[in-house]
Amino acid sequence: MKTKKINSVVLQGYLHDANFGDILSGYLFYKRCQNAGFQKIDFFQFRNLGIGDFFRKQTGYTVKKNLLSCLKSDAFVIISGGSFWNDKRNSHDALVRFARFIFPALIYQLRRKPVYILGVGGGPVDTLWLRKKMIKVINKSKIVTFRDDSTKKIFDDYGVKKETVVTADTMLTIRKEMLDPFEESEKLNKIAEGRKKILLHLPDGVNENSCVAEKILPGLIQFLCEHKEYLLVISNDNKRDLGEEEKYQNERIRILLKDAALNFYEYKYHDSWQMCSLINEMDCVITLKLHVGVVSCALGKSVVSFPVHREKTDNFYRMINQSERCINMRKLEKEMVYGQLCRFINQPVYISEELRTEAEKNLAALDQIIEK
Repeated sequence: MKTKKINSVVLQGYLHDANFGDILSGYLFYKRCQNAGFQKIDFFQFRNLGIGDFFRKQTGYTVKKNLLSCLKSDAFVIISGGSFWNDKRNSHDALVRFARFIFPALIYQLRRKPVYILGVGGGPVDTLWLRKKMIKVINKSKIVTFRDDSTKKIFDDYGVKKETVVTADTMLTIRKEMLDPFEESEKLNKIAEGRKKILLHLPDGVNENSCVAEKILPGLIQFLCEHKEYLLVISNDNKRDLGEEEKYQNERIRILLKDAALNFYEYKYHDSWQMCSLINEMDCVITLKLHVGVVSCALGKSVVSFPVHREKTDNFYRMINQSERCINMRKLEKEMVYGQLCRFINQPVYISEELRTEAEKNLAALDQIIEK
């Protein structure tokens, strides 16, 4: 039987808020779909489980669709992100992941329409019913690429029979040549006065910002006081309204820096590609978040990572043979931060062309889809 040509696709990822990595992922897949020549490219939209205003602004995508319209496309594509994991302590998370990814995928498969899973990451899926549904979707998908071998092993162990491929993180396709000049470059360089630059990327959440204040800042302040040739830059990728406790922890970080008599430059995040351009201006990046680190590595920067999430960030640095740059927050002691900076400050990360080619496969799969 001849396979129906795929002319239209619906993409689904974590595109409801301003998260740096997820927005970049959506943008890269959207543009690749346009270049591949799909007649119609849409994003899954169902209440707050679809795309948000920030992503619309980034891409210029203005289409409004209801759930029924979303299910009429020729194919459903789950794009790069940490979609396939779940913590059993969070039953709401299981329901949201099911509604966001698994339910629409099951509907497509029930209607004999293809589902593609491209460049996703995952971890333990502790909620048994969700795990079974995920396995069912993966087994019936046309193409499945995982961003790391740990994700593949987890789902192979769970009983996935579908042939899946390990690629690399899609963000590793980003290169300096793709970036516009940093919009505040003149202002930043004037303040820097020839100094090198260290970016401290502030995370989301009360606990995460508390960890920055208590575990990261002491070592960072010590380093900056001893190395006057560096200017500190701080930023985040958060556009939502903060609660009072989170505001307090955010401001606490600034107060601690000022109390140490350290001047710093703060960049207000409003555009994911300009954040890439900011990273490109840096010599070193300190981050708790996966994709700030991934993009920094892709742009050849020195990176030190102190993640709070489960294994996903550790997996990335292991995959690029840079595990020693990454110390999980639960293992981090104050003195380690100073040591990490002293060790890696002048050691930029090199990403091989082979690994970039693997990352490209997640996007290249879209070319295969339209050719079928």
